[in-house]
Amino acid sequence: MQTFEVEIIYALPNRSWKQQVVVKQGQTPQEAYQASGLNSQVGEPSPPLAIFGKIVENNDILQPGDRIDVLRPLTLDPKTSRRERVAQAKKRKSLKKPQDPSASI
Repeated sequence: MQTFEVEIIYALPNRSWKQQVVVKQGQTPQEAYQASGLNSQVGEPSPPLAIFGKIVENNDILQPGDRIDVLRPLTLDPKTSRRERVAQAKKRKSLKKPQDPSASI
């Protein structure tokens, strides 16, 4: 049976892991993740996985050169984050409004 390499990536805000794993033709991303040994770093036996950023199902088959991304939960809801950034920008803009030059005459 043919073998090939895939890359498995796990990233945290301050640290990342990257590992090459040799897999057999017909293996799934989950099988490659288990073979990588990264589950000790991740602390989860079967986290969500993606190939080049696209979420995959458990029965998807790996191709030579695939990059498997180990996904982690969002720490902040993107909509909430966007609302907070807009509110902060509005606040900064209102504080920086130039004064009307005719008002000081």
